[in-house]
Amino acid sequence: MTIGASNTTGWARFIGTFIGAILAVIIWTLCQGNPFALAFCGWLVSLACFYIIIAKGNGPFGRFIMLTYNLSCLYAYSLSIKETDDDDDEGGVTPYIIEIAWHRVAAVLAGVVWGLVITRVIWPISARQKLKDGLSLLWLRMGLIWKRDPLSTLLEGESQHAYMNLSEEFALQRYG
Repeated sequence: MTIGASNTTGWARFIGTFIGAILAVIIWTLCQGNPFALAFCGWLVSLACFYIIIAKGNGPFGRFIMLTYNLSCLYAYSLSIKETDDDDDEGGVTPYIIEIAWHRVAAVLAGVVWGLVITRVIWPISARQKLKDGLSLLWLRMGLIWKRDPLSTLLEGESQHAYMNLSEEFALQRYG
């Protein structure tokens, strides 16, 4: 991704995650863990998200709303249906939906910030282009070597074929 694409996608991911977390907290509080009410509300949220993805053409925004809503509500529901209260992780059988949603928002925010740092500082588009060109040239040279059957030199001694003919050498020089 370019820096502009990373900014746009990162912003959509963060805002989508934030909206999904708010929806999860509101719907979980209203439904109180009722699986039928949660399923119906999940269907309504998915309709809105599919509208955002398809009609508005904003895929990352709609996907992250849906993903955060689903992860938060489904995790809270899976905690609430356990028979024993041995595990007090995020509330146990009475889950703390705000804490669950907050953990999701914090994790996505950390990922977005880290992605921006990688894109801008550590692995910019120029470095990715140089890597792509270098790997292409490496694979081209390896293909030329393989084409000449290098293993046959172990059995037969000196190879019958030259490493490169003139047209291959010219093409390689032009590419590199």
